Amino acid sequence: MNDKKNTKGEYLYLSYLIPESEFQKIKTIDASPQLPTHKFNWKIFKGIYNSEFFKDEFHLISTRPITDFPHSNIKYIKAKIWNSEYGIIHENWFSNYPVIKQFTIFLSSISKGLKWAITTPKDKRKCVIVYSVTFPYLISGFLIAKFCKIPLIGIWTDPPVVPTPWDSTWKKKLRGLQKSFSKFFMKRFNGVVSLTRFLSMDFNPLGEHLLIEAISDSTQINEKPLLHKKEKFVILYSGSLLKKYGILEFIKAFNELDYIDMELWIFGKGDIEDEINNRTLKDKRIKYFGFVDNSKVMELQKEASLLINPRPINLLNGKYSFPSKILEYLESGTPALVTKLSGIPDEYNNYLFFFDNDDATSMRNKVEEIYLMDRERLWEFGYRAFEFSKTKTIKIQGDKIASFINNVCNNYH
Repeated sequence: MNDKKNTKGEYLYLSYLIPESEFQKIKTIDASPQLPTHKFNWKIFKGIYNSEFFKDEFHLISTRPITDFPHSNIKYIKAKIWNSEYGIIHENWFSNYPVIKQFTIFLSSISKGLKWAITTPKDKRKCVIVYSVTFPYLISGFLIAKFCKIPLIGIWTDPPVVPTPWDSTWKKKLRGLQKSFSKFFMKRFNGVVSLTRFLSMDFNPLGEHLLIEAISDSTQINEKPLLHKKEKFVILYSGSLLKKYGILEFIKAFNELDYIDMELWIFGKGDIEDEINNRTLKDKRIKYFGFVDNSKVMELQKEASLLINPRPINLLNGKYSFPSKILEYLESGTPALVTKLSGIPDEYNNYLFFFDNDDATSMRNKVEEIYLMDRERLWEFGYRAFEFSKTKTIKIQGDKIASFINNVCNNYH
C-alpha cells in the first residue's frame, strides 16, 4: 500500500504495470515479449513516484502487455489485484482475440475508472494520466477526465496504430479508422510527455509538452565501464529480430569484413531467427545466442567492443522513434554505432557513432573506420558516452516529469 504522508490528491494512472514475476511468465508464452514497454513503463512510474516534486497518491489501472492470440497462447486474461510497494495495481480483464481485445480493455478500463471517479472525493481528484496511445486508454481516459472535470496527461512512446507484420487486410482497414479517432482524442490532451518532439508536435500541437526520450535503468549510475582489451573485436546487437530493423543488412556488411579477430554477437527474438541461424553456418564469426535475460545482455554489452543499432533511416514512423536500446548502450561505456533517426535529439551527436547511410556498403565502411581507430581513443569515446548517460537517470527524468505534471494541473482551468 502507498504510505505517503501529507497526501494532497490522487491521480488515476492507466498503464501496463504488472509485477516483474508476472512479466517473466509472459516471456515464456509470448512470441514477441514486449520488454521495452514493460521496462520503460516501470521506469517512468518509479521516476514520478519517487520524485521530490510529487507528494500525491496513484490509483493504478493496468493492462497486461501481451500480443494477440495466437501469437501468445493466452485467450483470456482475468482481472487481478496486485499489492506492490508502489500501491495496489488493478489489472484489467480482457479477451485476447484481435479487435475484441480493444473493446474489452475499454470496458474494463472505463468501469474501473468511473468507480474511482465516483468513490474518490472531488477535492482529491487531481488528473488522469494515460501511458501510451492505446485506443481503449485514449477513450476511457478522455471520458473520465471530462466526467471529473480534471486535466488529462499523456505519456506517449509511439504514434497511434503501429502496424504489425501479421495484420490481415480487414484489420489494416480497422486500424486506419482507429487512427483517425485516436488523433481526435490525442489533440484534446492538456499535456504530453513524449519520446520524440514529433509525437507531441504532430498529434497535440496546442497542449503543454515535455520531451523525455529515454530513462536510465538506475537511479544513479556509479559503476565505471570496463577498459576493453579483449583479444577479439566483438560487435554486439541486442533487440527485436525483425526484418524491418536492418539487422540482415548489417550481417551482409559484416560478411564483407574479413578481419579474423572480429565477431558479431546477436541477442534477441523475432521473425528472422531462422535466417540468422543460416547466416551463422556460412560465417562462423557470427554468434546467435537467442533470447537472453536482459540483465545478462547488459553485462555482455560492457565486454563488447562496439554496439550497433542499424535501423533503416526511412523506417515507417522513424521520426517518432527513439530506440530504448540507445541509452542502454551508452550506460555500458562501450561505443555505440547507430542509424541517425530524426527522433534522436541533437544532444546525443557527440556520444554516438552514426552510419553514413543504411545500406550494407555504408555500414561496412563505418565499422571498418571504427575498427581501425586507436583503442584508447575508442575507449575514451565510450567513457564520455557513459558520463552523458548519467544525465538521464530515473531520478533526474522522474523529477522533470513530476514537475511537468504539477504544472499542467496548476495551469488547468
